[in-house]
Amino acid sequence: MADISIPGLNSKYNTEELIKGLVEVERVKLTSMEDKIETFESEKTIWQNFNRKISSLRASSKSLYGFENPFSDKLVNSSNERLLTAIADRDADEQEMSFTILKTAAADKFISPSLPENEKVPPGRYGFKVGDDEFSLNYRGGKLSDFARRLESKSNGLLKLTVVKDTSDTQVILFESTKTGLDNRLVFQEDALSWALDKELIRPSETDDVIFPLDPASPEGGQSLFLEAESSRTVSLSADVPVESGMFLEYTIRVSELDPSIRKTPEPPEPKLPETASAKFQGIEVKSEGSKADIPLWEAPPLPPIKTDTIPGYIKSAAGDIALPPLPADGNSDAVDVRIPLTDGFVSAVELVNGNTLKEITVSDMRIVAPRTADGYAAVNPLSTAGNALLDFNGIKIERDTNEIDDLIPGITLNLNRADPDEEVDIKVEPDIESAKEEIIKFVYNYNQAMTQILILSTDNTDIVNEIEYFSDEEREKAMEDLGTFRGDITLMQLKNRLRRITSSPYSTSLERELSMLSQIGISTNAGVGGGGSVNVSKLRGYLEINEDVLDQALRTKSSAIKELFGKDTDGDLVIDSGVGHEMDSFLNPYIQTGGILPNKITQLDGQIADTNDDIDDYKEYLADYEADVKRKYGTMEGMLNQLESSSSSLDSFNQQNNK
Repeated sequence: MADISIPGLNSKYNTEELIKGLVEVERVKLTSMEDKIETFESEKTIWQNFNRKISSLRASSKSLYGFENPFSDKLVNSSNERLLTAIADRDADEQEMSFTILKTAAADKFISPSLPENEKVPPGRYGFKVGDDEFSLNYRGGKLSDFARRLESKSNGLLKLTVVKDTSDTQVILFESTKTGLDNRLVFQEDALSWALDKELIRPSETDDVIFPLDPASPEGGQSLFLEAESSRTVSLSADVPVESGMFLEYTIRVSELDPSIRKTPEPPEPKLPETASAKFQGIEVKSEGSKADIPLWEAPPLPPIKTDTIPGYIKSAAGDIALPPLPADGNSDAVDVRIPLTDGFVSAVELVNGNTLKEITVSDMRIVAPRTADGYAAVNPLSTAGNALLDFNGIKIERDTNEIDDLIPGITLNLNRADPDEEVDIKVEPDIESAKEEIIKFVYNYNQAMTQILILSTDNTDIVNEIEYFSDEEREKAMEDLGTFRGDITLMQLKNRLRRITSSPYSTSLERELSMLSQIGISTNAGVGGGGSVNVSKLRGYLEINEDVLDQALRTKSSAIKELFGKDTDGDLVIDSGVGHEMDSFLNPYIQTGGILPNKITQLDGQIADTNDDIDDYKEYLADYEADVKRKYGTMEGMLNQLESSSSSLDSFNQQNNK
């Protein structure tokens, strides 16, 4: 029986292999287009990586001359950070200052006596006040711990409460205000006042104000004292007043300016001549002519110099004389209230001084006040009492209600950590050299990264890759793959030459020739040969190196000129127009900006990839149609051959039957 062949399913003519071979021939073009896609994708990745390196270099350049350049950063060094630290902003002046911290600002903090473990807080409206802020809690009654938790939540951060078991069967509650300053005392109000008095947290204050007798001649001691120009008075207390923590001296002072025209030297009176004697002769009185004297023209002597003194007096205390705060700057102003925290010891008197020629001073209502007398109550067990910070700055007493003082020295925030009246703390504001050095190192690093990539892509010299010691094996392998990818590319050649020129050119600074190039601060290509050795070819390729000793010394002594080296306004229009950083930024911007040279290259590759993908899709459709057409034609051919073979077999059978 003859072999059965069904066209399209099997073939004795091996048409499947023939069709496959024909399709593979046509697929060569598709493979070529797919290879082209891979090439485009690889080039796109390379340009993207290169764009990132150039962008990093530009960012580093801009950071060295822009608004946030590190040369304006300031660092504050303290001789005793345990007592005082400080932070300086970019506008702070370089300077040295000394402070003595007499007191740090404190908040009210006191603890209750031991209470039973099962202590209950009765229902009521518990009101509190911290400075100008008030809050209250309508409490239904309950455990002390529950009361503390609810009250702290209600205080909006003004009050902290802690309940602690001081023994196995008793507990205490700690009240702590979160606001420092004399004006931010913790005050109990409404039911909180009666509860605190009952539990002996507070008690009525026993301290009375001590009033200075400003006018002893007055029957009631007087509450006002007038000091004419260039006069002084000492006001003594009947007995030394002990000073406790939190006490202060307060008074009101008014300054009046005098008209300078009143300063005249009085003209001396004319001399009085004695009357001449008379005589009598025969009852007739004969008077002599009166005495006469030639009086010279009087010339006023020069006026004494005008005296000025801003210190109105001194507190006489155990710690010595303490200067009163300076007089108000504006004369003829309204009366000014003054309050001075007192240090521990005692106060015996106040010496009031008007050392001014053209000012009159009136002092009134001078008294020593205990801080807890304002509401009439004091803590029974105070851990700290609300009080202001007090520090000595150049002999001037500075008072603030916080330990973070940012309004004393422009651009500087002082942080008072601890008080020590016996130690003077020096602080020095100077440029933040380390920050500037880090930014310069980052600039050199990004420059070398960009230069390395340019050299790898633009040449096929394997020495370039082998010379780079910091490459990992994976990075070295990748660099070898990319080597010479864009050999002869004009963009890369222009970049390389211009980058070298920017970093080796001189720029205008205030030090002129003493500092005008990067090499003068220790940054150069270091292409010289030292010690008679051979030339290090890798150092001739344009990489930058840093001599840290030279850079450190330059930053310490020439910081402002180094800032100008990277960016300077040379024409006075307040716009930076010169410097390494400015030139680098201006040159690189067209390469990386939106629509720039490198983004355009990437966009072009995206377009080529998209076009090629479209061609691939079209060609795949063509291959599918081509394969189907070839299969159809070969199927038809096989069918015809099978029919011919069938006819031939029928003829052979017929002939054989006729021959029998």
